[in-house]
Amino acid sequence: CLVVIPLACIIWIIDISVKILTDPVSKLIGFQLNNLNGLIISIALLWGIGFLCRQFVNKSIFPKFEATIIRLPIISIIYRSMKQIAKLIINKHHKFIATVYIEYPSKGIWSLGFITNQHINCLRKNNNEPLLDNPISVFIPSTPNPANGVFVFVNKGDVVDAKMSVEDGIKCLMSAGMIAPNIGGIE
Repeated sequence: CLVVIPLACIIWIIDISVKILTDPVSKLIGFQLNNLNGLIISIALLWGIGFLCRQFVNKSIFPKFEATIIRLPIISIIYRSMKQIAKLIINKHHKFIATVYIEYPSKGIWSLGFITNQHINCLRKNNNEPLLDNPISVFIPSTPNPANGVFVFVNKGDVVDAKMSVEDGIKCLMSAGMIAPNIGGIE
């Protein structure tokens, strides 16, 4: 049952997608396409339209639109920040470094977090003295939506390695702790 239901759902979604794509193309060209030919022609047509639109929008409309947004006082700050975050997400080289446990929101309560940066140089007092001895940045996602959460700077010694992969940490968060690897522990 656990294998059949997901497989049936995938086949059903593929079947609906083929019908959605082939019916309009069949009407456009004047004769009924079978599923395989219809799928291939529909995907090629959609890809071609997308390619042409991307070329036109990226080279003519989008730069003008972006230039207008950047001139708006408050919106430009939000836009630039969101653009920087989007570039960071798309860039495959910037990922969570490690999964850790951190005492948050108070002592004795442990949360799962992800180290996002181990080289922090910006935390300084007015006299240029560092705020923390060995600062790292940690993102503590909320459950069940890990896109929301809290970002904190802490001393590296204040976190405990969770001894699980980032993927396992995300699975644990998404399931609200119901899926947790049998490795790791708070020392």
